[in-house]
Amino acid sequence: KTFPEAVDILTGGSILARRAPARPATKPEPKPPPVATGLPETDALALVEAAEARLWSDDGRDYLAYLTGPRYLSESTIRTARLGWTDPVAIPKANPKPGDDPCWYPSGWVLPWFVGERLTLVKIRQPEGRHPKYAEAFRNPARLVCYPSTTVRPGNPVVIVEGEFDALLLGQALGEAATVLTLGGASAPLTPAIKLRFMSAPIW
Repeated sequence: KTFPEAVDILTGGSILARRAPARPATKPEPKPPPVATGLPETDALALVEAAEARLWSDDGRDYLAYLTGPRYLSESTIRTARLGWTDPVAIPKANPKPGDDPCWYPSGWVLPWFVGERLTLVKIRQPEGRHPKYAEAFRNPARLVCYPSTTVRPGNPVVIVEGEFDALLLGQALGEAATVLTLGGASAPLTPAIKLRFMSAPIW
């Protein structure tokens, strides 16, 4: 007799058929919901509104000239996008080091992202020579999709560009001929939510 057969005789059962009990399938831990960063949303919206008003005031004349001059944006495009200007504003740091100022103070042209009427992202494009070039005053990743519009017209091409100013300028030039948008940068991923919005477009 083989050893397994001998054990089978002595125990009255077959060890050949025995297997380690299957481990119950473990479900992956649910990911925590994405958390908004930067200013509280109400403060971020107040920043957008104040920056927008300032751009069209006498104090904002030079900052408006940058958008209509070197950036070639029309006043209509600027108003629709709700662009603005802010002096240094206190933005909470994500992980301040002990003893450091808990805020930093970017200033520049304010570029708000909206989904409908809900604020999604607020970027501040700082003047040349200030770093980083783009600072974030607010981000809600749960709402983040693309800029300036999340609407893709059925049958129209979609053009994806690198930044917000590129999207505004090319969208201004192409009008109804195509939907022009940015994902926020050249390295931004095409998430399933974004791809879903492009399904009706012949080119993207």
